[in-house]
Amino acid sequence: MQTSARDVGLFLEAQAKQRAPIPYSDVIRTFRDLPPLGPHWKSHPLCSFFGELDLEDHSKQRPFRTALVFAKETGRPGQGIFRHAS
Repeated sequence: MQTSARDVGLFLEAQAKQRAPIPYSDVIRTFRDLPPLGPHWKSHPLCSFFGELDLEDHSKQRPFRTALVFAKETGRPGQGIFRHAS
């Protein structure tokens, strides 16, 4: 089975219910068919999945599920979340 934005969204909803932020690397580990993260975020499937999820969350006026995902190096979500939130 190939991972979809819906799969990632449901996973992040479960994380939110547990109040458990998660690093990008752990999201990748959860969905084994996704490629490793590299320097080209815009070409990674998570980038488009997160975009879809953010648009859906915005249109339904609910918190962004993707805000739970953070970079281990900075402890913060990626810059994309700030562009979608504004």
